[in-house]
Amino acid sequence: MVLKYYYDLLSQPSRAVYIFLKMNKIPFEPVPVKVGEGEHLTEEFREKHSKFQKVPFIHHDDFRLTESVAIVRYLAREYQVKEHWYPKEVRPQARVDEYLEWNHLNIRLGCAKYFFDKFKSGRKAADTARDINDAFGQEPLTDVRHNGGSRNSAAVTRALKIKSAT
Repeated sequence: MVLKYYYDLLSQPSRAVYIFLKMNKIPFEPVPVKVGEGEHLTEEFREKHSKFQKVPFIHHDDFRLTESVAIVRYLAREYQVKEHWYPKEVRPQARVDEYLEWNHLNIRLGCAKYFFDKFKSGRKAADTARDINDAFGQEPLTDVRHNGGSRNSAAVTRALKIKSAT
């Protein structure tokens, strides 16, 4: 059973899964993907590797999986990692899942946009922060905190209500 890991270390989710694999000593065959060169966007790549044309993803024999959170969950179960990584009991596991989802949908989005604008587009970071805040109807990013998801969950709830009303 060979686990192939497709990644680009410029991708934060790719780095997170890569570190998870290394820290847990899970054997894998590394397969770097040049996302910056569009290697993942070809039809051949979609058919042979990932139907979503994103990194990270894994091939474990005939099983294919995309999305970093799903990959971490799968690896934790398949390779029986220590419980401090991913608990076996349902409620503690739900807390880890809650954080993984929250981080992926909230922190990553804002940070990715911030760094893209800061280093790629030449926009000022302050303008990016204002744009993100305007999109989610939040107070300044410096005041955003995760206390059970209340502030971020409220923003998502507002966005869903607006979307469903249109």
